[in-house]
Amino acid sequence: MSWYSGSFNRREQIAIDGSSASAGTFDLVISIPNDFDSFWDNIRSDGNDVVVTLADGKSITNYKFAAGFDIPNRSITLNVQNYALAQTGVTGFVWLYWNNPNQSSSLQSVFTLGGSTLNGYIYLCQPFGRLVTSIGYSQIALQPQSTFSKEASEKVDIWFPMNAVLAGRNQPYNQHLDCEEVTYVLAAVVDNGGSTVAAMLADEEIRASSGWCRVRIQAGSTGNNYAVKLLIATTHAQQIFITSILEVNTIVPS
Repeated sequence: MSWYSGSFNRREQIAIDGSSASAGTFDLVISIPNDFDSFWDNIRSDGNDVVVTLADGKSITNYKFAAGFDIPNRSITLNVQNYALAQTGVTGFVWLYWNNPNQSSSLQSVFTLGGSTLNGYIYLCQPFGRLVTSIGYSQIALQPQSTFSKEASEKVDIWFPMNAVLAGRNQPYNQHLDCEEVTYVLAAVVDNGGSTVAAMLADEEIRASSGWCRVRIQAGSTGNNYAVKLLIATTHAQQIFITSILEVNTIVPS
């Protein structure tokens, strides 16, 4: 699967915060950022070219504008019905498509928002700083792909390259080469004894941007090293770990 329609020229990945939820079915609430110029400057005045699909990029969801459609004030909230969160605590994904000038009819559905909802987030900053730049396909030993450091009081972002582990197409489909997609991710911080340190992970802050996944890390004990791991589950049923090492140290003058 992948690109919904060649007539839709743009799309953006939306991270669904399931950090406090058990596996199950939820309705979604997604607010479009008002500083998202690529969206606001390239949609139809009636919003008919705004479409939401599942993580595969192709399967359209039941979605609707939650309350009106206000282009001048850049205000849209989208609701999605019956989104299936695959596992407890994961961050799932859906796609927002737009920019089809010829979409003259609305593809929205009529439904009532359910009582149990999850929030979806569009993140507009570029990946920066602590980038895991190798995925280590040809590792000789069981070593992580990158090593970073922070002080115990810092909160920092580590960026994992989701797109680097996804298969592309050998021929275009709907004028695009996207093929395999990310269904969900699950992050963890593990100490040198193999125990998970849940307090170091702000998993409600996991976001996607330009094929990368942002994982926010906090706290930790000075002098200790930790493995920061991201499990990537794909639409082709792969489950792939990318791992980095985080050293927690206090920097003092020599």
